[in-house]
Amino acid sequence: MCVLIYKPKGKNLPSYETMKACCYANPHGFGFVTMDGYRYRTMDEKKFLNELYKNVKTEDEVMVHCRLATHGSKRVANCHPFKFNDVCFAHNGILDIKPFKDKTDSETAFISILYPAIEKYGIHSEELKKEVNNIIGCSKFCIFDTKLKVARIFGDYTSYEGCYFSNTRFKSYIRRAYEFCF
Repeated sequence: MCVLIYKPKGKNLPSYETMKACCYANPHGFGFVTMDGYRYRTMDEKKFLNELYKNVKTEDEVMVHCRLATHGSKRVANCHPFKFNDVCFAHNGILDIKPFKDKTDSETAFISILYPAIEKYGIHSEELKKEVNNIIGCSKFCIFDTKLKVARIFGDYTSYEGCYFSNTRFKSYIRRAYEFCF
């Protein structure tokens, strides 16, 4: 299962050791987006970690994703967060949706269900919440509207190191990632 992290404004990124463990546990692609709309996606863990720690500051609101592939091939185009116009989206879990071609279930849900609801009704609308509730199951979603500078998260996140994590499965990898790193 992937890990999705929401870092609020005024909080630090998770420790390097924690992020390294997230990558180690979810090695199939990495990405992040800031509320200012700076998005970076890669298949290379070292480049990802370097870009993340070089570009994200405490005052930034950030969505971070480390992928464990379930739907769609292992390629940069399938790394989260996805972006359409001023809206960015990342997901953790598995959705009961048939993906388009080689896209992920996440991107398919974003393009065909969530973005149209946001465009028509807005990110804080009850209509979006209804659409989310129809598909989310046990998954977690994070959505940024970078034009309005608004974030919305859905699902049961865990607070850890000042951020919100979709799961803490990565914790069992902290020691291994640390040993691998040093």
